[in-house]
Amino acid sequence: ALIDADVLRYEVGSVGQKLNKETGEIEYQSFDFVKEVFDERIRTIVEGSLSTDYRLFLTGDKSTHRLAKRSGILEGEFQPNFREGIAEGKVYKGTRKQDKPFHWINLTAYILSLPKVQLANGCEADDDIAIEHTLRSEGTIICTRDKDLRMVPGWHYGWECGKQPEFGPVEYDALGKIELIRGKSGNKIKGGGFKFFGSQLLTGDVVDNIGGLRGVGPVKAYELLADCTSEREVFDTVKRHYEEVAGDDWKKLLTEQCSLLWIIRERNPDGTLKHFNI
Repeated sequence: ALIDADVLRYEVGSVGQKLNKETGEIEYQSFDFVKEVFDERIRTIVEGSLSTDYRLFLTGDKSTHRLAKRSGILEGEFQPNFREGIAEGKVYKGTRKQDKPFHWINLTAYILSLPKVQLANGCEADDDIAIEHTLRSEGTIICTRDKDLRMVPGWHYGWECGKQPEFGPVEYDALGKIELIRGKSGNKIKGGGFKFFGSQLLTGDVVDNIGGLRGVGPVKAYELLADCTSEREVFDTVKRHYEEVAGDDWKKLLTEQCSLLWIIRERNPDGTLKHFNI
């Protein structure tokens, strides 16, 4: 089980604080309680994903990097997520203003103390998970609540969280599939594989503040891509609509969106990340 610990840090960290509706004040649990919840969550994820072992993946920031160097699990200088320097149209993840949970630092230090943890440097935990998953080719399952990783072929599992139900285990092939979900709060596309990546190139990603292509929503994206029978057909369809909407700037815009949305699967022989080449 390749577990996205970024999601777990927020989810489990949040259980350490709750609003007292009678007094209107925030009450804090002990860190021992938070640690027990984290350990139990790992156990249920391993069990739910039908795994026998696990590895945790974290995205590094400056403070996490310092903790990791002190713990001896990381060497070298901190490198920011490469996507932050690519985004020109909008600030990458610029709409995220969520305060970190009270036990954020304590929980981060605890995760870094565990024997099976990997800290991403220069990229995101998502990329490191996909690289590990691709290297092994089989025998691993991606475990996260984050929809973005579902573009990566292979087995996927998402644990129950609040009102979000358990997801999988489910397997996506390289082409993948998408479905249009209509709801009172709006329409959205669910799915995995290359088709899901193509749909994100068209619609963008509100959560990560990625714009996509102007005027294309989930319904239009689904109509364009649902019946595509190959990755080439998916990408040619996306490219054609970028040319129509963006005009002479289509290549620059599409390159930026691909770099922001594509989950890295491989490293080059020199160790650098292998980006999507349009």
